[in-house]
Amino acid sequence: LHSSSIIFDFCLSLKLLQNTKYIINHTKKITSEDIVKFTGGIEKEHLNNFWNICSSGSFANVRKLTLKLRREGYQVVHILNHLKKCIIESNLSDKQKSKIMLELCRTDKMLTEGSDEYLQILNIFMYVNIISKSN
Repeated sequence: LHSSSIIFDFCLSLKLLQNTKYIINHTKKITSEDIVKFTGGIEKEHLNNFWNICSSGSFANVRKLTLKLRREGYQVVHILNHLKKCIIESNLSDKQKSKIMLELCRTDKMLTEGSDEYLQILNIFMYVNIISKSN
């Protein structure tokens, strides 16, 4: 069972590389940015200010970030995973981190139950913003 899942993952990885090469036929080399782009991950240019906007930006900036991520078509799973990493690595207190993580769990539950992705992402970003500004 375990070896079959490794083979399956290998086949998916190989297929991803082959498809990426066909799509990017104008270049000679596949970069890590190409792989991130085709797997639905968030590109580095968007990640640089992600946490700063979520944790200390204004409501308007948080809304703009949410709209931008939505327009770019990033998968909610990647957004929430990156947010989780940012929370863990942040300088927030343990109490603030735990509050945000509980809300992140609620957001995941709501998404699983079919809630609107845009509203849930906006909600968790605003919650992070409010909690990170509180003591």
